[in-house]
Amino acid sequence: MSDLNVFGCWDLPKVHAYILINVEVGKTSHVFNELTKIRQATHVSITAGEFDIIVRVTVDDLEELFLITEKVHRIDGIIKTVTHVVEKEIAKAEV
Repeated sequence: MSDLNVFGCWDLPKVHAYILINVEVGKTSHVFNELTKIRQATHVSITAGEFDIIVRVTVDDLEELFLITEKVHRIDGIIKTVTHVVEKEIAKAEV
């Protein structure tokens, strides 16, 4: 359950999502650098496998997530994105 904030309003839980991205050949560094400029992007990773880059974002609501995905789509070099919203997770200590 959320708590009241300093203004006496309910703090709603944040929305977390992963954006999986395919990039044009030769544009990975450019796309990576542009993604790191997005304030809501908490992690940006270049990956091997089906997707070239995976971005974790934290936003206030689904409307903000929509705006972030629109911003991502405008980055030159991105071919395709797939967005997965986190429903539940547990954070474990890093090894």
